[in-house]
Parts: sequence; C-alpha cells; structure tokens
Amino acid sequence: MRAFREELNAQCGKVALFGSLASIVCNLPSIPTDLALFPDRPVIVALRVALAPLGLLVLVLHLLDRSRRHSLLLVTLLLAYLEVSMGLITAFADFHANYVVGLCIALPMIFVGPIQRGVALGILAASLAAMFGIGLARGVRFDTTETSDLLGSIAIASAIAVTLVFLFDRIRRTAWQRLRQIERHRAETAEDKRKIDELNRRISQENERLALDARQRSAQLEIVNGIQRGLASKLDFQGIVE
Repeated sequence: MRAFREELNAQCGKVALFGSLASIVCNLPSIPTDLALFPDRPVIVALRVALAPLGLLVLVLHLLDRSRRHSLLLVTLLLAYLEVSMGLITAFADFHANYVVGLCIALPMIFVGPIQRGVALGILAASLAAMFGIGLARGVRFDTTETSDLLGSIAIASAIAVTLVFLFDRIRRTAWQRLRQIERHRAETAEDKRKIDELNRRISQENERLALDARQRSAQLEIVNGIQRGLASKLDFQGIVE
C-alpha cells in the first residue's frame, strides 16, 4: 500500500499533462495589456513569458518520465512559479487593480494541484512575501481607500486559498485512507483465500493418501483371502481322500 505522498504523485501524474499545456498558453493573452499599461517595465512581460518555456519543459519531462515518479515535483514547480510570478507581477505593476484581480484569481487556484499541504501553504506565503517585499521596496503605499480595498481583496483571496488547501487536502487524505482500507481488506481476503486453498490442497492430499492406503489394504486382504481359500480347498480335498 502506497504512502500519501505516493498517492499525491499518482494524482499529479493525471493532471501534469493538462497543467503543462495550460501553462504554455495561459499568460500569453495578458501580454498586450502589459505592454499597453506598462511599456517601460519589461520585467512584467518577462515573468509572464517565462511560464511558457517552463510549461514546455514540464511537458517534455512528464512525457519522458514513463514511470511517473516525478509528477508531484513537476506539478509543484509549475504551481510555485505561477503563484510567485503573479505576486511579483502585481508588485511590479504597483498593485494596479487589474493585476490585483488576476492575483486574487490565481491565489485560490493553488488547491487545483494535488500537492502536499505544507508545500502549498509555503508557496502562498512566498508569493505574498515576494509581492509585498517588492512593492514596499518600490515605494508602494497602502494609505488610500483604493489601496485598502485592494489589500482587503488580497486578504480575502488568501484566506479562500488557505481554506481550499486545507479542505482539499482533507478530502484527498480521507479518500486515500479509504483506499488503504479497501486495499487492506483485499489483501486480507486474498490471504484468507490462500489459506483456504492451502487447506483444501492438504485435505485433498490426505484424502488421496487415505484412498491409496485403503486400496493397498484391500489388495493385501485379497491376497490373504486367496491364500485362505487355497488352504481351505486343500484341507477339504485331503478330507475327501481320507
């Protein structure tokens, strides 16, 4: 029976193909908006474009990894870059409302990937830390009503993301535990069947041995009876002669 990490790896193997394909194209439609709003900040475009070759790399590695041993690592890598890059893009865009909306959509998406709960929470924390660190370093201030509302939206999205991470981790863990119980029951059933088959085999062997003994004894009795009949006939003949 496989451990929970191995179960997550198996689940990641089922979503890695779609996730890598989506990563290749998901950021491309936003690039014209980036160029229109922030033509002097190529780092935003670079962060978006970098997801495409990363998705292609994950796709190639996933297809080459026929045993699917590294699916969990590949999906974790994709989600980590997606979340952290969205935080950085939001910071370099000086918390522009359009980019905060995109971040609020991206943050809860961390639950989609069946990765370890602690890793998912760490990715969320890294995304938020990078966003606020870069934003504060660039001189962004949150002292207006608009920025306060944006911070509130980010806080709500973060809370939703954390809730979904815990909720789906519980769902996956419960499903895994039930699967373990089913596998354990199957193993116990198979062991019981093996024992019954072994017992039936021994009984059959014992029956064959007893039948063989019975045939041997019957043959021996036939021999003894033949001898006795021969002796009786001889005695009867001697009696007649006398």
